Amino acid sequence: MTRQIPVRTGGSGSLAKNALLLVLAFIVAVLLWNVIGFLAGVVIFALIVYVIYLILRRHL
Repeated sequence: MTRQIPVRTGGSGSLAKNALLLVLAFIVAVLLWNVIGFLAGVVIFALIVYVIYLILRRHL
């Protein structure tokens, strides 16, 4: 015997839900991108300060 797989027919409610989920996913992605960019900037700044500290300590 073959089983029939139930098929959902997406109505307008399903489309609205998908659009809302897509917007939420986009907002979360943008927030994560900004947080990661900010943290990368802090790390790069800290590395530059540390390198300058090492150079000054060696030459002074």
